[in-house]
Amino acid sequence: MGVTPLAEPSADGVPERPRGETELDFVHRQANELSAKTRGARARLMVTLAGIAHDANRPLPQLALQANCSEDDLHRLISVMGDPDTPLLPRFLIACGVQSREKLDALYAQLLEFREYESTWRDFNERLRRLRLEENRAKAREREREAQARERELQAQMAARTEAMRRIQPTPRIAIEDAPGHNSKPDPLKAKTEAEFVDAMRRYRVWARNPSLRDMAQACGWQVSHTTFRNMLKASTVPKRLDMVDAFVTALNGTPDDRRQWASAWRHFTVPAPQSTALSESEHTAGNEKPRLRLTGT
Repeated sequence: MGVTPLAEPSADGVPERPRGETELDFVHRQANELSAKTRGARARLMVTLAGIAHDANRPLPQLALQANCSEDDLHRLISVMGDPDTPLLPRFLIACGVQSREKLDALYAQLLEFREYESTWRDFNERLRRLRLEENRAKAREREREAQARERELQAQMAARTEAMRRIQPTPRIAIEDAPGHNSKPDPLKAKTEAEFVDAMRRYRVWARNPSLRDMAQACGWQVSHTTFRNMLKASTVPKRLDMVDAFVTALNGTPDDRRQWASAWRHFTVPAPQSTALSESEHTAGNEKPRLRLTGT
């Protein structure tokens, strides 16, 4: 992801960015060019320092002793490992006997060129690092937005699919009534226990064409899932809510009379019986009995 390209005026000797080039590409290209120029300036400076040491016609240990430094420090100076403009440089030049003004001017010109290139290269590298970090963050935000959009789209599809399934109106399959004198439809009002009530539910489903549990869930508009129907028919107690029983009867295309019968039978097991407030006859008699006087003889 690049930044919108804009024309920039040149400043501090930095070339102007072309209008058709992104800032990231421009900084990357400039960093590469400055890296090559820095390496070239370093190589030229290293050749000059090595030539000075060679012209001194003295071994490196003797030059290091006269410059009051170690051989490793002197080797790093001549190889331009780091900034050569250190207090060691004047001592090295004195040890090598460099007194020509022309040589000194040429050396410091190369040194200034190297430092300018390296400083500008480091600035562009830091700028490039920030731009790449910003680009990576922007890409991460874009990926997160895309993932959230895909998730919202998936949720919307699932919601639409669920709503479409709820709106499906299956073709009702009315149970065939029994012949006169042969009524085999289960009567929930005859159930004496909750287990008998659930058994009547199972037999009622068989009597009403024995549809699959998924067809039943679809027939009642998914008010109750097929898993809930399965648990209801496997239980030994009546369902907890009346709407579940009503959805069961509706799914089996029960008549209004069937719905009332099943609702009445369900209330028989769920509605608490009224508590008696009348006193028993013995309690009533005991409550109205007057206290007797007890006579004692003297």
